[in-house]
Amino acid sequence: MIKTIFGTGDVLILHKYRYHIDLADYKFGRGAVDEAHLNVQLLAYALAAIQKYEWAETIAIHIILPRRDEILQHCF
Repeated sequence: MIKTIFGTGDVLILHKYRYHIDLADYKFGRGAVDEAHLNVQLLAYALAAIQKYEWAETIAIHIILPRRDEILQHCF
């Protein structure tokens, strides 16, 4: 069974001179969120960004949780 994932990341910063992308997504709930390297939603966003911007060599995921005072990050 193939599942479709859709959505929109909140911030995409392209650092073309560094061949790098920063992808940020805000989560305003109070509940826990999967770690950045395991978060399926953000992994799908990262894959789409890397496919669109083929010049990028790395992408960093930043999950910002203001109500939990946390930022989860991972770089691929």
